[in-house]
Amino acid sequence: MAKMYFELTSPERLVLGTEVDELYAPADEGEIGILPDHISLVTSLATGELRYKNDGKLDYFAIEGGFLEVSNNKIVVLTEHADLGKDIDVEDEKKRKLIAEETLELAYAEASKNETTLDTTGMEETIKRSDVRLSVASHYSAQKSNEH
Repeated sequence: MAKMYFELTSPERLVLGTEVDELYAPADEGEIGILPDHISLVTSLATGELRYKNDGKLDYFAIEGGFLEVSNNKIVVLTEHADLGKDIDVEDEKKRKLIAEETLELAYAEASKNETTLDTTGMEETIKRSDVRLSVASHYSAQKSNEH
């Protein structure tokens, strides 16, 4: 089967460079799948799960937005941040999500009491990032359980 070269880069570092059989990414308009010989493409990415398959094995990353480019069987993803499932501390992430949810709830109550509007974008993004990170970590945990 034909392979593609996949490069995942964040501002801090080259996160991964490897050959893949297929890749799925959270494009702004929905999930996009890339197979060998895909037409050239540039698209923006949303916060979500990026997964790729190589020799039958799936790996997952939590990414925070960015861009994806496909050209000549090479996929380049530029993202603000990327974490592999095994690198995510589940307990810390659950705490981070709980704090964000509680803060959001208090902010809504205060805004309602004062009859003011509230910009909740930052808190909602934190909750979404936590949900994605927890989901990616759960995939890794499930794979690890199946290996034993």
